[in-house]
Amino acid sequence: MTDNERISYKMIERLFKAQNSVLLSFATSFVHDPDVAQDIVSDSFISLIEHRDSVDLSDYKAYLFAIVRNKSLTYRRDNTRHQDILERIKKEESAMMEVYTTAIENANLSLVHADEIRRLYREQLNKFSPLTRLIFTKSRHDGMTHKEIAAELGVSENTVRYEISKAMTAFRAALADYGEFIPLILLILSNLKVG
Repeated sequence: MTDNERISYKMIERLFKAQNSVLLSFATSFVHDPDVAQDIVSDSFISLIEHRDSVDLSDYKAYLFAIVRNKSLTYRRDNTRHQDILERIKKEESAMMEVYTTAIENANLSLVHADEIRRLYREQLNKFSPLTRLIFTKSRHDGMTHKEIAAELGVSENTVRYEISKAMTAFRAALADYGEFIPLILLILSNLKVG
């Protein structure tokens, strides 16, 4: 394209002043949020500036409307996906809280059972290899993340995950007699310093 055929910054500025409100209404009709719509319109003009050398003067308005439409649809798709994920997380958290609440409400673990559970926990912890025990205690007792443990011990995060998973499986087996209370017991015990 020649310089005469290219879209100049002045033309884009005039286009912005002339089309901003129309494009804002167009974007708002998709996203139903004026602030998000304004961001989309602004991003669309930035995109026009970035690609101005390849846009033909005869169709720059259509190009701009297409950008706004595409960015609006992308926002809606992404926003819907994020909302679905948040809803799923909320449902899972709610279900887990209900399980824990029910377990606490129905728990009738006497002091004898509590001592027995602590004993089983200590025994199982002592059966682990030194690496498994160290990783498990750093995770559950010290509250370190997988990444922090891996960095401190010089192992991969996958190793940390594997060792914790192995430990949790062993605890579930050792506490199998306590059935539905196992998740609650493990939650409580893993947050205690059980020597």
